[in-house]
Amino acid sequence: MKNKSNIVNKLSFILFFSTALFILITASITTDLRSGAHFIIVPLIFATFYIFFNLYYKLFKLQQKTATQ
Repeated sequence: MKNKSNIVNKLSFILFFSTALFILITASITTDLRSGAHFIIVPLIFATFYIFFNLYYKLFKLQQKTATQ
């Protein structure tokens, strides 16, 4: 069971840094682009945040499962 929690910790570490990197990239993109391109960028940002939220939720559920076992 300790091996499972180690995998979960590594997953959360990777997810945290990928989210931080994604936020930095989107911030740099949106500052470079003019107002016309925001119609493309904003839905992409919302879609990726939805995906990240789902991943964090699944990870949280996985952590709860490994904690109860």
